[in-house]
Amino acid sequence: MATYFLPLGPYSSSDTMRFQVLFFLLLLACMYLTLAQGSYENCCLRHVTGLKKSIKRNVVRYRIQETDGGCNIKAVVFILKKGKTICANPSHKWVKHLRTVVDKTPGNEGM
Repeated sequence: MATYFLPLGPYSSSDTMRFQVLFFLLLLACMYLTLAQGSYENCCLRHVTGLKKSIKRNVVRYRIQETDGGCNIKAVVFILKKGKTICANPSHKWVKHLRTVVDKTPGNEGM
C-alpha cells in the first residue's frame, strides 16, 4: 500500500503560521463586531433637552443607564404609559425632580 503526501508547494511553515494568525485575528474581529452590534439595543445614544408637562404626566417608571457594557452615555430612561422610552441627562435638574415625582407615585418603589 502506497502512502501519498500532498506537497505544500512553495509555502514554508512560517507562511502557513502567518496565515493561521491572520485568520484567527479576522475571526476575533468578526466576533467582536457581532457582539458590539447587539449591545446597543437598549442603550440611549442621546438625551432630550426637556419634556412637556403632558408628557411628564405619562411617565410611569424609569431606569438608570450606566456607561458600563455597551452603553457609552449615562442616562435616565423614562418609560411612558404606552411603553415609549425617553432618554434624559441625569445631571439636569428637571430630570432629578421627575425621578423624585415618579418615586413618590403610589406603586413605584424606587426604580
